[in-house]
Amino acid sequence: MRTRRARPQDLEAIGEVTVAAYAEFEGDDTDEYVHHLRDAATRDREAELWVATPDDSEEILGTVTICPPGSPWREVAREGEGEFRMLAVSPTARGAGIGGTLLGLVVEHFRREGASRIVMSTLPRMRSAHRIYERAGFVRLPERDWSPTDEVQLITYVLELTRTTTHLVTDDDTAAALGSGSLAVLGTPRLLAWCEAATCAVVDPSLLEGQSSVGTRVELEHVAASPVGTEVTVSATEIHRDGRLVRFSVAARAGGKVVATGEITRVVIDTERFLARL
Repeated sequence: MRTRRARPQDLEAIGEVTVAAYAEFEGDDTDEYVHHLRDAATRDREAELWVATPDDSEEILGTVTICPPGSPWREVAREGEGEFRMLAVSPTARGAGIGGTLLGLVVEHFRREGASRIVMSTLPRMRSAHRIYERAGFVRLPERDWSPTDEVQLITYVLELTRTTTHLVTDDDTAAALGSGSLAVLGTPRLLAWCEAATCAVVDPSLLEGQSSVGTRVELEHVAASPVGTEVTVSATEIHRDGRLVRFSVAARAGGKVVATGEITRVVIDTERFLARL
């Protein structure tokens, strides 16, 4: 299977695939929103229209609309956030992982763009789609739920890509206090703990009841000293997710200066089962 930007010759087929995918949730051809779904040409002009095709043909198996900043297709995204719409898979191609592939394309796109999170709206009864989003780490964002019309209620999902925390270096955070050196500057063990906490802040909202996450791999380069009283900002950005494994890039800065950079890998675990093996 391949993914690529839509081409002019694809637009009619994209419209029909989108209408077919939404058929069980929308009305007949007299429904105004059905015409909206079929209008792939406008989406292609005003946003970014992507498709999935077989390796050996140009058949449209699925499609998704990525809504860049300034696009009129953005509905719930705020500054720094990514948004996508109308992820649709042909009814004849369901069960082949096409929806997950297109969703992965969306997430990777906004990672490259530096978005802090990805948001999207969906009908409450689209439960199969919700399962795809949740497997990818999306969680509900009820405060963004909204109604485009009196008859339609939409719910919102979000995937956190970046979290930032701020810390003030105290005497207890120094290398001398932590036993990792003799100087009264921020100790690497404390900085690492702050970085891990930031990664937890990204992954924790997507955890199910009874789940937690554990750090399994750390690479941190501590390149600048931070004396007591320094304000240090730590950021963690999700750069890869594969099932239960989540990898982050982390960075710490103080006063515009880079203090540290690195990568941290976490794995989502079932808490009870994990503890039972100890």
